[in-house]
Amino acid sequence: MAPIADRAAGLLQGAADAAQGVKHEARAWHSDRDPEGRAAAAHARWQAGLPARNTYERDAYASIENRIAAGMNHLARLGSQATRMEAAMAAEAETEAGS
Repeated sequence: MAPIADRAAGLLQGAADAAQGVKHEARAWHSDRDPEGRAAAAHARWQAGLPARNTYERDAYASIENRIAAGMNHLARLGSQATRMEAAMAAEAETEAGS
């Protein structure tokens, strides 16, 4: 019975991958042989706008996008902080000018 369940799970995963446009291709390298090259290749595919081919690339794409979102959030916080500081400095300058 387990082989049938495994086969069904594989078919469902294959259907989901096909719906997402994911094609399974044999790896050109072993993951332990050149991890930096594999990460660089995934990053290059992401930059080119190509769909992820496997779970590793889907995870790499998500990681890249999460880092970008975190950076954007950080910049937004810094911008808000700078705006508050600028307003405080302007208020202080007005107070000093009025004295």
